[in-house]
Amino acid sequence: MSNNVQIVYLPGLHESQIESQKAKFCRDKLGATIINIARNDDGSLMPPKHALAKVCHAVEGISGKVGLIGSSYGGHIAACASQVTNTPAVLLNPAIKPWESPLIPALLHGEKEATVKELIAQARDIDKGITRPHLIMPIVQTGDTTFDWRDTLRFYNNSTSIKYQGGEHYFEGFEKFIPLILWHLNGDSHG
Repeated sequence: MSNNVQIVYLPGLHESQIESQKAKFCRDKLGATIINIARNDDGSLMPPKHALAKVCHAVEGISGKVGLIGSSYGGHIAACASQVTNTPAVLLNPAIKPWESPLIPALLHGEKEATVKELIAQARDIDKGITRPHLIMPIVQTGDTTFDWRDTLRFYNNSTSIKYQGGEHYFEGFEKFIPLILWHLNGDSHG
């Protein structure tokens, strides 16, 4: 399948931002732009509003067809950006309502209480809901022990979703999903 779309890849919070296997594959094989949405240059956590603005700005700055791929928390930001910019997105084991996640205390350990409250409020504020479900295609792996894949399928029940038996949160066998991902991002699944 040919790739007629410029891909923007959004890694998860704990993915080695630029050097993860998925990021390397997207950059090296698909020519993707990798956007760090987890941390600012000084190492502090990037507020969700800034992450969303950064992604939307990047999408709007690309001429031609654009598609988003987001993994874990990157999936949440990709879904939000998809709805704002009218851009197709593939979400790999995405975070759903990250402000409700039981992982928040561990992820934000060491941050000031006021900072934590502000980050949680911003994560909630940027999620305006899914008004264009045809643009979103979640792909979940049932072996993900970080997020419950059933929650993802319920949340995106109006989107074309793919469930893969087994796997892990880091998304096992990413390369074999590329034809399906390109099919969606090139617009073949949503007109």
